[in-house]
Amino acid sequence: MELPKIEYLENSFDFNNDGAGFMYVDRGKVVIDKGYMKFKDFKHQYEKLCKKFNNFKDKALVMHFRIGTSGTNSRENTHPYAISDNYKELHKTKVITDLGVVHNGIIHSYTPTGKNKHNTNDTQEFIMKYLYPLYKNYKDFYKNDYIMEGIGDITGSKLTFLDTNEELYFVGD
Repeated sequence: MELPKIEYLENSFDFNNDGAGFMYVDRGKVVIDKGYMKFKDFKHQYEKLCKKFNNFKDKALVMHFRIGTSGTNSRENTHPYAISDNYKELHKTKVITDLGVVHNGIIHSYTPTGKNKHNTNDTQEFIMKYLYPLYKNYKDFYKNDYIMEGIGDITGSKLTFLDTNEELYFVGD
């Protein structure tokens, strides 16, 4: 697959301008690199990664451009995320993990309220309260069509998972 042109990425950033991030595999681990709040910083990292990985010709690359719908618009609340129940890990801008996820949409039943209203977003809450317990008990849940269908029913959204084998798994259209 051919990578998108820089102008398409800039357009995506302009219309989803609450931060951006990457997810890819390096040395057998999923790397999450996020928190790009300016396009020039995102572009610089993108070009650096393309050079390092030969334009991702034989590698998976997931990019996410955020429109903030809950939580503050901050580097920490941009996507992707590791599957974790640790608030601090979900807020790190650089993470090495075994499974990562990005989300498009709003998970209304997981929209933070009270003390978490500004610190976390719906995706982080969903990961901590639903995906992490599932992952802890069934590491390959994202490979099970029935479970993924259930996740789609709960979220009504789109999610993309990336594992250490550079396999992508999707929920939603």
